[in-house]
Amino acid sequence: MTIFNKLILVCIVAATLPVAAQTTLVPSSPKLEATQTAKPAITPETVLASNATIKVTKADFDAEMSRIPESEHFEFLTSRTRIASLLENILVNKVLAKEAIEQKLDQNQKAKDEILNQAEKILAKYRGQQLLREIKVKDFTSAAREAYIVNPQRSLEPARYKLWQVLVTLNGREKEAARKRAAEARDRVVRGDDLAELANEYSEDIGSKRAAGIIDFSELKDFETTFADALKKMKPGDVSNVVETRYGFHVIYLMELMPEKKLTFDQMKPGLLEEARIAYLKSLYDQHLDKIRLDPALKIDADALDTMRPRIPENVKPVYTPPETIKAPPRKVIKP
Repeated sequence: MTIFNKLILVCIVAATLPVAAQTTLVPSSPKLEATQTAKPAITPETVLASNATIKVTKADFDAEMSRIPESEHFEFLTSRTRIASLLENILVNKVLAKEAIEQKLDQNQKAKDEILNQAEKILAKYRGQQLLREIKVKDFTSAAREAYIVNPQRSLEPARYKLWQVLVTLNGREKEAARKRAAEARDRVVRGDDLAELANEYSEDIGSKRAAGIIDFSELKDFETTFADALKKMKPGDVSNVVETRYGFHVIYLMELMPEKKLTFDQMKPGLLEEARIAYLKSLYDQHLDKIRLDPALKIDADALDTMRPRIPENVKPVYTPPETIKAPPRKVIKP
């Protein structure tokens, strides 16, 4: 039975154990109850899974979790299935690695080179994180205010529309027949018939039909051009004429409108400050990388590289010939 199956089985048994059985297993003494319910501390050395020769510790688990974006950790850890699968993968890799060492594959030069390469990548990642932590962040209010003034378009929050619609497609019908059916639906909307019933009877747009024909607050950019052009001329309560798009013929009823509004600096300030902070950190970090890339002591063995390159037959014309040298463009330092 795999780790995955064992962990899932443990969860099922715990969940299905009768309440009476659970209560009889625990003594009534408060002192004993406290001892029974106390959870052991989890340390990096805590063994999460093992077999006869291999142990998977919390440190192993954390090292593997570091490869997953931190923003996804919470969702990942709420899934017993994912945790079990990760533990199983770690254990399998550890067993294979142990077998590889027993077979002296760690002495293989290619394996040594790959191990060194991966170690250097990991160390480079941690050095990069250290550099960013060491940068002293200043007050970016002036930079944020300048960004607000220089790009006024960003402060405009577009109008948003809540609407009802039906869509009549050309599937199985002629164009004029589809247009006529859409016009029929429009007449019934104007007459005051129930919108949900009309959407169910006429509409062939699966998405909005599931919501009784309603499309929640959306921006004009979310719609086809002709659809958006008709929508922006409407006021709440208006019913459009039949509108043609590449999908077919629509009838639109505008339910609510949230007009375009200009956001104040204070409303946008948190986001602008964060943008300025990130740009500043990136600027200084890139400067450090440039010192490495543009180091005068840097040497490249062009002859060796040329020897490594595959030879193109003379009768074959390359699609693209890269330049001999590529110089990194100068980087602009962003000041707070």
